[in-house]
Amino acid sequence: MDIRHALRVLWKSPAFTLVALVTLMLAIGANVVVFGVLNAVLLRPLDVSDPQNLFQLRPGPWTSFKLVTTSYPAFEDFRQRNTTFGDMAAFNGYARARLAGATR
Repeated sequence: MDIRHALRVLWKSPAFTLVALVTLMLAIGANVVVFGVLNAVLLRPLDVSDPQNLFQLRPGPWTSFKLVTTSYPAFEDFRQRNTTFGDMAAFNGYARARLAGATR
């Protein structure tokens, strides 16, 4: 009985119904995005044995919210000259790839 009444009221005011549905869709979508980011960054640990000893090397000073990349031959040069780190890995920041360990 109450559901029929609610549907009848919503059917009589389509503008309000549309605004309510769009608001709900945006809120649910924002929730999914925020949880997805938090899950990927904070809740799910990286697939490495010692994540507190990960370092990020950049060819220049830290730039906020900008992807600073280098070429693959430059990375191979860094890797061959490496005497400090146990190993080095690279990723393409534009591909939105997930960091994963490689087995040798």
